[in-house]
Amino acid sequence: GIDQDCNGIDQPLGTVADAAESDDSIATAKDMVEAGGSAYEIIYRRDIYEGNGRTLHTVGDVDFFRVVVPAWGQLEVNVVDYDVSLNAIFYDADGIEVGTGGGYYDLTNATSSPATFYVKYSASDGTSTGWYVPYFVNLGTDQDQDTYYTGNWSGSRDCNDGNASIYDGALETESDSIDSNCDGADGTATVTYPESYPPAGPMQPAGALGSHHPAKARR
Repeated sequence: GIDQDCNGIDQPLGTVADAAESDDSIATAKDMVEAGGSAYEIIYRRDIYEGNGRTLHTVGDVDFFRVVVPAWGQLEVNVVDYDVSLNAIFYDADGIEVGTGGGYYDLTNATSSPATFYVKYSASDGTSTGWYVPYFVNLGTDQDQDTYYTGNWSGSRDCNDGNASIYDGALETESDSIDSNCDGADGTATVTYPESYPPAGPMQPAGALGSHHPAKARR
């Protein structure tokens, strides 16, 4: 009953049923805990651990979870801590298998309405018992379908989900008042002169500078 590492729970005993039982079918699936923050802030967040320690407490035990992916959204489903090797199977709202994994999986909804999915966890060898802590994190939306999501979780994000030409790493058009590559600023032009500038001789006529010393674009 002591939480030595201050993560919000006392480590469960893997052979004891957790408080979410019975959750052995789609019909009895429990809502999965959503993690706050970004995907790179997950480790030892108390909001994931508190009340969320699950166990596969007998041979052949399985746990089902329900997650709802927002319209045009993507959720990362994962396990933050465990002492048993896991197998995960993912199902759509009709119970049709849509993917498998060892715990980590991205659930994507490319429709204009929320979509329900289910996750079944079991021991990968079919016989082991143990505990684990599952969660999902919201990666944002991709309404413009440019494959970039609005969640700022890896540095690659879409700062304008209504324009498919705007996303992290997009080609920046200088001085168009549009931050096309989502770096926080519109690209501007920088004029670079040779070391010998100004040249010897008479002054250049107005407008000649641009023809002899073209500006170099900076992305």
